[in-house]
Amino acid sequence: MPDADPFPKVKRAVIRRLLDGVGPHGFTQLRTTTYFVRDREAIRDVFFFQKMRSNTITICYGVMAVPDDDWTPCVPNARWLRDQESYRCKYVDHVDGSIGRAIADLESEALPWWDGFVTADDLPPARGGT
Repeated sequence: MPDADPFPKVKRAVIRRLLDGVGPHGFTQLRTTTYFVRDREAIRDVFFFQKMRSNTITICYGVMAVPDDDWTPCVPNARWLRDQESYRCKYVDHVDGSIGRAIADLESEALPWWDGFVTADDLPPARGGT
């Protein structure tokens, strides 16, 4: 088994793989964060990933009105992808398979959910964010 990679190297691989998978859907990385956004007129689709203790990541997604320029990243009305599914990312070698599965989950769960919001009037009332 290879030596564990420091997470920053794995994190860069995760971001690259996510961008490859969600970029065609119009998502971009927000600055240098683990947040990815897609603006559709008055609506912003947003998701982020976080590292868990067990060398996995989880993905949280939500929808909001397009914020002002000084927006502090958060996900109002947050939902966990696949009920907080863990995607194994201990080593860079795990990233392609695990993040490929995460992208497929985003496409089958989050994209249809986001598509249900067409105008700002469709947005749910803002609850706490993550």
